[in-house]
Amino acid sequence: MVMAAWVSNRKLPNNFLILFNNALKYGVNHLKEAVQNGNDNGILTPHETRRYLTENISYIFDNEKMESIKLFLKLQAQKELVPG
Repeated sequence: MVMAAWVSNRKLPNNFLILFNNALKYGVNHLKEAVQNGNDNGILTPHETRRYLTENISYIFDNEKMESIKLFLKLQAQKELVPG
């Protein structure tokens, strides 16, 4: 199931997509630093934050996730789950 995704309602310039995807890749590849530098909310410990980001989130949008979105939209249209 896809709970969140970056989407656009228009075609985006290729140079933007390259920069955006590189920024996302950098963030995913530097989770340890992000946890160390940005975990001062007092809600989760650094260990809990790192564990959440590495064990509970799948960052790769693959065909299986695309199919889950298609299924949701199909069911939504059939059952009017979301007014439209």
